Amino acid sequence: MINFRYHIVSLTAVFLALAVGVVLGAGPLQNNIADGLNSTLTQEVSDLRADKSRLNGELATSQRVRTATDEALGELLQGAVSARLSASQATLVALPTAEADVVAATSATLLAAGATVQRLDLSADWLADTTSERDTVFTQVAGTLGLPAESDRLRREYAVLGALAGTSTAALAPTREQRRAGLARLAELDLISGDIETYQSPTFVVTVVGMVPAAGTLSADAAAASWAQLASSLAHEGRGEILAGAVPEKVASVPGEPVSPVLTVRADSGQARVLSTVDNADTALGQLNIVLGLVADARGDIGHFGVATGAQATLAPVGGS
Repeated sequence: MINFRYHIVSLTAVFLALAVGVVLGAGPLQNNIADGLNSTLTQEVSDLRADKSRLNGELATSQRVRTATDEALGELLQGAVSARLSASQATLVALPTAEADVVAATSATLLAAGATVQRLDLSADWLADTTSERDTVFTQVAGTLGLPAESDRLRREYAVLGALAGTSTAALAPTREQRRAGLARLAELDLISGDIETYQSPTFVVTVVGMVPAAGTLSADAAAASWAQLASSLAHEGRGEILAGAVPEKVASVPGEPVSPVLTVRADSGQARVLSTVDNADTALGQLNIVLGLVADARGDIGHFGVATGAQATLAPVGGS
């Protein structure tokens, strides 16, 4: 039977063990533990600093190479695109989120390639709720152009825009007066502005867009999809139109974050078959791809060029003019 003396011995042993541990921890073992920890932490900090220095060096080198490459392409750009779009009438469509410097660069590139450039700027009101006046105008213009009746409002509106601003086809070739009169009606609705009074039937259309945020009740995804659908309406018979934009190399797929209509088109198999796209339009590579892509597009070769998700090739086909 366990008696009281046994409990006394057990408790005494426990307290002695604790006392020995405290003495050793505060004495010789403390120094050994501290020295070991300090040595380990010092080595880890040293390794992290070395890694940071190495990564910073690699990043700086990568940035220098990219800058030098972009500068070299910029110097070669005019020669590379010269005369490839000679005697062409280009329509440059700027969507509301398009960066001003990308639009300006694209206009300069098209001019360097030999095209005559006319510009149309679309307002954010395209994504706003309709009004009776707006419905009436689009219905009247659609009737004037002989477009088939569309019960879906967006399909009707985008079909009208495509007929007025897009390239002519065998089935749809509005006169110069019809185009200008129709565009003027849309301008009265504050939907469009630009070279309306002098507008000519274009040989091809380049639509420039930026990253699209949420708009009103539309999520960023829905807004980007709507702009992508609008851009697709300008691509008649899968020829003569490119959608270009400055797309980040890595786009976060986080709800609420801006979305690229360029990537939206690439992710839609139906649109991707009729509308060519170019990403990184804010670089010399992107500008070169716009011109080369249009040349390929004119042959009926739809393509998606650049380095972002969904690109089929870094550079559009160089052959042909």
